[in-house]
Amino acid sequence: MINESGRHVRFNKLAEAYGLDLLREGILTLAPKYREPLLLQVVVGYSCQEIADELGISKPAVMTQLFRAREQLKMKLQKDGVTGNVHGLF
Repeated sequence: MINESGRHVRFNKLAEAYGLDLLREGILTLAPKYREPLLLQVVVGYSCQEIADELGISKPAVMTQLFRAREQLKMKLQKDGVTGNVHGLF
């Protein structure tokens, strides 16, 4: 799901929906163990297995960290007043 500009399509949709600054701020609040896999997935476009290989952890651990990262980011966006369906873009 990489578009012609090289940015991941999902990241572009998130940035359009919430604004790049708000999204960046939310991502930066995540602990590194959640932030790194999330960025590898939504910006670089890595699969769970590729993230696991890159970080030297198991695929199930990656899936858990991605789930927790998305949940924490959703809560941060909602706390910051983002309305609507934040679940639909994750």
